[in-house]
Amino acid sequence: MLVNYIFIPTIVEMLSHHEGYKLKSRRHKMNLLKQFLIITIASIFIPVTTNDGQISSFINYMAENDIGKFQMEMATNFMGMSDYFLKYLIQCTFLSNIIAFLDIPHKLYMFFKNRFSKYDEDIPDDWYFDLGYQYAFSISVFLMTLIFVASAPHLSIFGCLFFVMKYLVDKYNLTVMYKNEFESQGELASSVKSYIAFSIFIF
Repeated sequence: MLVNYIFIPTIVEMLSHHEGYKLKSRRHKMNLLKQFLIITIASIFIPVTTNDGQISSFINYMAENDIGKFQMEMATNFMGMSDYFLKYLIQCTFLSNIIAFLDIPHKLYMFFKNRFSKYDEDIPDDWYFDLGYQYAFSISVFLMTLIFVASAPHLSIFGCLFFVMKYLVDKYNLTVMYKNEFESQGELASSVKSYIAFSIFIF
């Protein structure tokens, strides 16, 4: 949970900054794509197809099996892993929203930035609401809920609760806590449609 919520978005954001996108909206769109792929593979596909949860095992599995066997394996294992994903969804519902509401990533960021600063003066607070990551994380939960709702209908309750809490916490953070790095006039939000369509297709 902490890896998905703190370390992965930080690393992806650092990589995107070094890729040198001219437009901030373009950088956030690429963040959305990379974060969605990483979170979906790490949270859904790796646990279903491997026993040890290692990325190397998943790569070997994909290299050794064709897409038809992969689909059959996914369909078979999904039915037996609803309890695992129920626990994960509960963690997403409560733990991730509590972390966001308490502003823990922001506080850790500023703590380490001040701790390792070479200057004595106050360090400016340049933390902003990472739209790309937040969209990717929410869509991955949406995809997970769609996939397992047929075999475990009670997941829909926690899926609904997650999005209610996510809406309230993100609304508070956007309007009170954090600044927005840029205004895309809805361009970034419109790109989410393709990811939602992909999730429905997988379902």
